[in-house]
Amino acid sequence: MHLFDLNLKSTRAYQDESYQMFEERNELGALLTCFGAPMVCYGTPLALSTVTDQPPMAPGDKGKKGKKESWSRTWKIGGRNKMQVVLGPITGNAAKAAKAVMDTDPKEFHFGEVPSRAHTVRAK
Repeated sequence: MHLFDLNLKSTRAYQDESYQMFEERNELGALLTCFGAPMVCYGTPLALSTVTDQPPMAPGDKGKKGKKESWSRTWKIGGRNKMQVVLGPITGNAAKAAKAVMDTDPKEFHFGEVPSRAHTVRAK
């Protein structure tokens, strides 16, 4: 078994229906748990942040900075037999929305339970 603390960053530019330009920056944090040969990996979400800016469109235009919406949580190896992943509380200005979705999962789980958790995604 291998554990990876993965951080992905992406930026994309797009236009809405009214031809306004936007730049969206995302950061995603996940705990990647990989098993066996061939390697099969599962990701448990640890953090997400999104900022959508409106870039300058004309000389003298300063554009508009968007508000950062984010949530995060910590993790550690712990539990009774030190064979569990223990997730910290969800914090940040978007924590309420994240908790509404993810608070149904237990905060402690054994490594063998990773594939069956509701908010764990198999990585391809």
